[in-house]
Amino acid sequence: TEWKIPVILSKPRQDVDKKKAKCTVLDVMFHPKAIELALKNSRFKGVVEDTARTTVREQFGIVPSSQTALYPKMKYKGNAPPVVLRKSLQSKKEEYV
Repeated sequence: TEWKIPVILSKPRQDVDKKKAKCTVLDVMFHPKAIELALKNSRFKGVVEDTARTTVREQFGIVPSSQTALYPKMKYKGNAPPVVLRKSLQSKKEEYV
């Protein structure tokens, strides 16, 4: 069975880490229920983490290190940029059965 978990990415941005070294930062966002389940179930947590790393690699060509903070204590790093969810103008027709 193949799982697909909806994920939203911010654009990569430059910042500095705790040691004042330059680093690339981006946000990977999942539905709060997905994170809640991941924190309770280690197998699902692995799926969420793999989804995050794979999506970042596929979308931006960035390979996150194994030390990358996937569940950071901070809400965001630096200035929180707006993340826009776009909806196609040609929305899908809803069909009722």
